[in-house]
Amino acid sequence: MIERAINQGWETSPEQQERSLKLCYEVLHDDHATERETLTAIRVITAAVNKGN
Repeated sequence: MIERAINQGWETSPEQQERSLKLCYEVLHDDHATERETLTAIRVITAAVNKGN
């Protein structure tokens, strides 16, 4: 849902953004994360980076 919020410009608090990005980084460092979880984390981080440009 955070990916959609980023891509569509929805208002999100800095706390929500930080919590979401921390979760994404945790997933990326988790050897037991599923492929779906990993790909979702990558999409969210990519959306956040693209939005910042």
